[in-house]
Amino acid sequence: MTSPQEQFAEAARQGQEAVAQAIRTWSESVQRLTRAMPSGGEQAPSLADVVDNAYAFAEQLLATQREFTHSLLQAVTPGLASVTEGAKAGARATEETSARTRSATEAAAGAAGETAQATRRTTRATSTAAKRSARKTTGGSEA
Repeated sequence: MTSPQEQFAEAARQGQEAVAQAIRTWSESVQRLTRAMPSGGEQAPSLADVVDNAYAFAEQLLATQREFTHSLLQAVTPGLASVTEGAKAGARATEETSARTRSATEAAAGAAGETAQATRRTTRATSTAAKRSARKTTGGSEA
């Protein structure tokens, strides 16, 4: 696969070739027209001949432009496909990261809740043990 710079350079080269071909075609048409023009006593070309020559030139110019446009599309299409695939891959990675973050957040919240419950149980047990110990030390007179 060629690099984007090489593809662009090739498209530019083909564009230059298309322009050169259009100029050659125009030059040939002008030469035919001037040859057809009267010199001295000759008759000017008919309007139908002028119209036919103009349309023949336009057809050649359009064909050259069509070829140039197709060559540009061929050069650009792989790059667009890469950009599209890259964007899709980025979106998938973002979705996966979001899912993992959600999962980790839920797990952390669950662990925090379990830790809080364990802390409350430990605090109650410690408080109960402290009260029992205080009763034993004072002889049970304090409640």
